[in-house]
Amino acid sequence: MKSKNIVDLAWLAGIIDGEGSIFVMKQSRKDRDRMFNYILRMSVQSTDRIMAFECMKITGEGATMDAPTKKENRSNTYKWQISGRKAAHLLEELLPFLRVKKDQAEAAILFQSTTKKHWRNMTSDDYQTQENFYYRLKELKILGKIGKDSLGYVSANTINKSESDIRILEEI
Repeated sequence: MKSKNIVDLAWLAGIIDGEGSIFVMKQSRKDRDRMFNYILRMSVQSTDRIMAFECMKITGEGATMDAPTKKENRSNTYKWQISGRKAAHLLEELLPFLRVKKDQAEAAILFQSTTKKHWRNMTSDDYQTQENFYYRLKELKILGKIGKDSLGYVSANTINKSESDIRILEEI
C-alpha cells in the first residue's frame, strides 16, 4: 500500500464501508479442467470521479475505469477495483478502521488464504472451500443490508445452495 497515513487509511475504510463492495467473483474458465475459479475482488463505484482516483492514489494499486451507463436518466460512474492478494493485503491494513463491512473483510482475507499460487495446485477440496466462502460473503452482504434481526428479509433473500454447500458453510 502506497500510503500508511492514518487519515488516508481511515478515509478509505469509510469509503469501503459506505460505497465499496467486497466479494468473491466466480469466473467461468473454458481453458482449464475446472469450468470456473474464484477471485477476491474489492471495488468502489460512484458518480464522483475523484473518489475512484483517490482510492488509486492512496493504495497505489488496482485499476480505475469509466463505467458508462446504458440507462437513460442515469449518471456515468467511475470505478476503482483491486483483486486477489493485493485486495487481501489492503483489507488487512483497513481492518482496524472498518465498521460496517468488517465481517466481510475478515471472511475475504480468510478466503484469500485458501488460494494457491497456481490453479494446478488446487484440489477439489480447495475449490469446495472457496465456493463456501463465495456463498458466505453473499450471506454476509444480505445480513449487512438490513441487520441480523430482520429475519423476514433474510429468509426471503436466501441464496440457493446445494447440500454440500450448506454442509461446508456450517463448518466455517
